[in-house]
Amino acid sequence: WGFSPPVAARLLRLGLPSMGEQFFVSGGNLLYGVVAISLGTAVYATQRITFQAISLAFQPGMGFALGATAMVSQCLGAKRPDLSDRAARHATLMAAIWMSAAGGLMAIFGHQVMTIFTDDPDIITMGQSALVVLALSQPFQAVAQVTAGSLRGAGDTRFPMLSSFLGVWLFRLPFSYLFGPVLGWGLTGIYVANVLDGAARATATVLRYRTGRWRTIRV
Repeated sequence: WGFSPPVAARLLRLGLPSMGEQFFVSGGNLLYGVVAISLGTAVYATQRITFQAISLAFQPGMGFALGATAMVSQCLGAKRPDLSDRAARHATLMAAIWMSAAGGLMAIFGHQVMTIFTDDPDIITMGQSALVVLALSQPFQAVAQVTAGSLRGAGDTRFPMLSSFLGVWLFRLPFSYLFGPVLGWGLTGIYVANVLDGAARATATVLRYRTGRWRTIRV
C-alpha cells in the first residue's frame, strides 16, 4: 500500500485526459442548455424531455463503449491485437444497430413519447421534430462512443479527449447558436448541430483507430 511515484505517474497519464474529456463534455452540455433556454422556457422544456427520451438509445451505446474498453485492453494484454480489433468492430456494430433502431423508434412514435411527459400541443409538436433529428445522430454517436472506448482500452486516452473538444466545442456549440438563435431554426436547428458533433467525432476517432497506433501503445 506504499505510494509508488512510477505507478502514480502512469495512472495520471491515463486518467487526466479522461478527466479532461468529461470536463469538455459536461461543460459543453451546460452551455448547450444555455443556448436552448435562450429560445424560451418551452424550447428548454422540450430539450430536456427529448434528451430523456433519446437516452434509451445512447445509454446502451455507452455500455458497449465500456465493453469495448475492457475487451481491447484484455486482448492487448494477452498479446492478441487481432482479437482486440475484432472486439472493437463487433462492439461498434452492435452499438450502431441498437442506437439506430432505438432512435428510429423514438422518431416514429415521437408523438406518443411526448404525450407521456406533457399535454402541451406546442411542446409535443416541437418534440416530434426534434426526436427525428436526434435519431439521425444516433449512428454517428454509436461509432464515436465505441471507437473512443476502444482507444481508451488501448491506452490512447488523449485522442478521445481531443475528439470530444472538437465535436462539442468546435461543432455542437457554435452551430447550435448559429442554427438556433441566429437563423431561427429553433430546437430542430440546435439538434442539427448535435448531428454535426457526432459526425465530427465519429470521423476523427475512426481515422485515429485506422492508423493502428493503438496496437503499440505502452501503458
